[in-house]
Amino acid sequence: MRPIIKNRIQVTAAALGAVLLVVFGITTVGSNPGETTLRLNDLRARVTGHNHDYLVIALEVEEAREHLSDMDDLLAELEKGQEQFEELEISGLEEVFSGIVDSFEQEQKQARKAVSLLEHEKEILAEKLTRQAEKLYYTYFVLREEEKVQQETLDYLREMFDMEKERRKQGLITLQEIERAVIRVEQGELIVGEARDRQIDVVNRLKLLTGYDLDVNLRLVEPALPEIEELNRREAVANALNEGVTVRKREKQYELNPGEKERLKLEQARREARLQVEETFRAVQRAEQAYRLQERDLDLAESNLERSRARYEAGLVSGPELMESYLALMKARQDYTQSGYDYSAALRDFRLAQQGVIMPAR
Repeated sequence: MRPIIKNRIQVTAAALGAVLLVVFGITTVGSNPGETTLRLNDLRARVTGHNHDYLVIALEVEEAREHLSDMDDLLAELEKGQEQFEELEISGLEEVFSGIVDSFEQEQKQARKAVSLLEHEKEILAEKLTRQAEKLYYTYFVLREEEKVQQETLDYLREMFDMEKERRKQGLITLQEIERAVIRVEQGELIVGEARDRQIDVVNRLKLLTGYDLDVNLRLVEPALPEIEELNRREAVANALNEGVTVRKREKQYELNPGEKERLKLEQARREARLQVEETFRAVQRAEQAYRLQERDLDLAESNLERSRARYEAGLVSGPELMESYLALMKARQDYTQSGYDYSAALRDFRLAQQGVIMPAR
């Protein structure tokens, strides 16, 4: 299965552009200069370097590490003092000092546990925020495709309105039919405006999530759609259980506090890790099936457009009929793009599950 690659986009765009030029005389416009570019692969770095929530927990981790380091230094000094008291053989003080050292060892163990928990929380937050940013990123391009469909529909309605006006002059239709045509055009303009506003809203939310100022003119680079990958569920489960970050964190906690409570938490982490691999694996399978189906629908829409163009050039169909085939192709491209992004998101969740990162549900 092939993704929408550069050559295909260029060929398809050229063909569609020819249709627009023939039917409506529409041309395309390039992007504006002076933009800040953001790519899909930049999202994690932006989140971990600029997101307020992530920076707060990163500071908490550093503070916890500093506290643990202070505890280590203090305990080392206490242990030296304990050795000196043992050499002096002062009655009673040896037991008192031993109790103090034991108390600080327990505090050190708790501090080490706190660092481990905070580091795990920081990693989970990074993945969660990155996933949110990716969803917004993909949503923008889906909405952009939707706007294209709505814009071409509006152009079609305007063309039909011009035709209706000519028919009105010839006395072939009533004034009410003209008024209905005006309403359809105005509704189309409203829909296009709403589609553009939704894109702006998505980009603004993405700016907040990745630490950009709202006034920044941010340009998103459209990501390539993925190739289908062969996945091994059993290997993923084994990796999540043996090398997964959540399970290993629980194993460390159990080593520090080898009690029944920590053992139960470890067992629960193993069950959740396996369950997440199983669920994300099935989600990838469903997304892959949808991706393949949408590809077939896109191929069919492209073939239909080519036949409609040939029939139009032969005078067998009208301009509006040709435009309908074009709009069907635009919708198929939108659905194919959406399915590709859905597959990418499902695949990323599976990779996270394979690494043993237990994430909250979408």
